[in-house]
Amino acid sequence: MAPSTWFTSDLHLRHRLVADVRGFASTSAHDEAICSAWWNVVDNEDIVYVLGDLTVRAHDYALNRIATLPGRKRLILGNHDEAHPMFRSYERAEAAYRDVFESVGTHGMRAIDGVDAMLSHFPYDGDSRSDDRGDRHRLRDVGVPVIHGHTHSADQLTRSSKGTLQVHVGLDAHGLALVPEGWIAKALAGARTSSRTVQRRDG
Repeated sequence: MAPSTWFTSDLHLRHRLVADVRGFASTSAHDEAICSAWWNVVDNEDIVYVLGDLTVRAHDYALNRIATLPGRKRLILGNHDEAHPMFRSYERAEAAYRDVFESVGTHGMRAIDGVDAMLSHFPYDGDSRSDDRGDRHRLRDVGVPVIHGHTHSADQLTRSSKGTLQVHVGLDAHGLALVPEGWIAKALAGARTSSRTVQRRDG
């Protein structure tokens, strides 16, 4: 069977506030639930894209924990990941991230069933979690759908101010489950069909 591809974001391991908001009595219980959900679906040859925010302060712990999980892991850095170039010390932190992940970057692109989509921790816009430092690293909206995390919203699909599809794969939008690429493919296909329908009606 061919390997599967998964997406997730905003693990926030050992983060007390997020564990509380997600309904867990402790960070240990929170982290166990996230790791168990990962183990339940990911095989060793599967690819897992993590779109940022492994933790807030427990960087060594988070990296060590993720290193034990199955799959070929690829990281798009978030605003809480110390290897993100928004931090002055990012070069010192980068090596530890590259020990765990096949690739580490601030953004990327992936073709999913023939549809190009950007990969970013941040949506193009529309979230309330903006700050000057993070905003410098947002992708410019040129009409290509973006797969993102960051918002901690329950909303799975939104539109930017320009009408571009934004696909949220963060744990809070998916019941702490990883998102299969097939689900994203359907979302992108639906958006493309809607766009074509609008174009035909306008033409």
